[in-house]
Amino acid sequence: MSRRRVRLGSGLDPLKLAGAIRQIAITDTPPPALACHAPGQEDSWMHLMALVEKPEKDAPTTITGWKLTFGYAFENELGDLPGRSRIVLPAGATIDAWEAGIYASIHIPHDASPDTIANLMLDIAYHLQDIDEPQDVELELEYFER
Repeated sequence: MSRRRVRLGSGLDPLKLAGAIRQIAITDTPPPALACHAPGQEDSWMHLMALVEKPEKDAPTTITGWKLTFGYAFENELGDLPGRSRIVLPAGATIDAWEAGIYASIHIPHDASPDTIANLMLDIAYHLQDIDEPQDVELELEYFER
């Protein structure tokens, strides 16, 4: 499987993030992933993927949820961190996995709006990853080709 990347420019903007998420939601299988990273800040990255149900022949793709994976530089357990860090998880969202000092991932229900997901990403960037220069965060869509 090969991967093609399309740069969306720089800057953490809720409208730009929500627009990219909407684009992912309407793209046929396999939908692209949204990647964000802050150059010079090793732990400041995020990766959003749509979880899809494999369609039957000629059937539309169905999004069954979203997986947000991000750099997690802390040693303490993630379980109580969202509340302490002013991060609000969308209704029904759960922490999937985490490895201290490396990454964490959150499962987001399929019915979370693009605006809700974009705001979660902004909360993580500002309150957990301490993004210094939001205008420098680079955004890309990653297309996976077979």
